[in-house]
Amino acid sequence: MKKSMLDVAYEILQEKNKAVSFVDMLPIIAKKLEMSEEDIEKKSSQLYTSLLRDGRFVTLGENIWDLRTRHKFDAVHIDMNDIYQQEEEEKDADSEDEKDKLSDDEEKEDKESDGGYGYSDSSEEEDAVNDADIEGFIVNEDTEKEDY
Repeated sequence: MKKSMLDVAYEILQEKNKAVSFVDMLPIIAKKLEMSEEDIEKKSSQLYTSLLRDGRFVTLGENIWDLRTRHKFDAVHIDMNDIYQQEEEEKDADSEDEKDKLSDDEEKEDKESDGGYGYSDSSEEEDAVNDADIEGFIVNEDTEKEDY
């Protein structure tokens, strides 16, 4: 019966009796399973995913793998609450940075629109005042302003 790449990886780690890098493990697996370089390259990402998901293996960082049975739970356990908390803190920091950037951009736009003097070139305010002044009055050439 032909063994799987995962089973061969398990055997390699048992035989070596120490942690092995993923890169060093691949040629050994290829040799034991008589796989071509091309085949091992194609299936290496599948093997990596299988190592991650299989409870017999543990990553020690830097792409170094070992058998979980050789390590205490606390040494290799990743508390996902810590990961999620870190992600939330990063999101909050990113959100604050974005708010600061938007605020800076708005301030810059305000300065550009008022020429840096604190008032606006637009005549919207003047238009509103003029509309209010003439509302309720009719101006004729023949007569003066009449109040309605």
